[in-house]
Amino acid sequence: MIETVELPIASAEVRDNTYSNLLSLLSLCPTHQASLRERGLTQDEIEQLGYRTTPTTRLKRIVTELLERGCVLDGVPGFYCQKETGQWTLDIRGSGIMIPDRNFDGQIEAIQVRLDRVYNQKFYNLTSVDKYYGTPARCCPHYVGVQEGDEVVCVTEGVMKADLAYHFALGSQYECGFAGLTGVPSYSQYERLLQELSELGVQRLNIMIDSDYQDNDKVRTARDRYIELGAEAGFEVAPITWSRRQKGIDDLYKHLFRSK
Repeated sequence: MIETVELPIASAEVRDNTYSNLLSLLSLCPTHQASLRERGLTQDEIEQLGYRTTPTTRLKRIVTELLERGCVLDGVPGFYCQKETGQWTLDIRGSGIMIPDRNFDGQIEAIQVRLDRVYNQKFYNLTSVDKYYGTPARCCPHYVGVQEGDEVVCVTEGVMKADLAYHFALGSQYECGFAGLTGVPSYSQYERLLQELSELGVQRLNIMIDSDYQDNDKVRTARDRYIELGAEAGFEVAPITWSRRQKGIDDLYKHLFRSK
């Protein structure tokens, strides 16, 4: 039995540097580019977002290149050490689209993967939990288009959903910065978000949780709790509701702004 030694998570600065270098070594395959265009993004927007396809080969070479660049792998979720050889490796647990999870300063604190084949879940977070010298993922509220001085921020579930909705609404009367939570419920992330938005001077939260809260007890409970916590923290909270024909706010905004 291999003893599992878990490393404490590295700082946001270290994770950002390692993840940024990792993504720079990868590309987005044509299938994933086509999928994102189908979801309503333009080619320029796809390139700007910096999504990448999970690597299936060259893992050893990728790790070597990161080390040669001076990147720290200790404590960065997704990397672990092979006990028998002492070599670092990258733990890819399913193929899909890699999505940077960025804090307010634009640092990549984590990476979500939207799986090509959905079994029990559609997304997973890049992690090396349960691996020798591995580290579990720790995601942050994902910010896109939020600036200091903004009075209103939209809150939704999902990093990609926040990215898409923000870009779809650009130039419209609904243009607004978004914060995406990596799943529902994500109460600890939401509490961090409330603290950070309060420090930025934000006054109102538009809660834009998927329309399936009307049928899904788990989602409805989380949505109600988000509204309650936001109000307790002193924000004006505006729950936004739309037709169940469009599940997410990204679906609604695509229908409104990209389907004409």
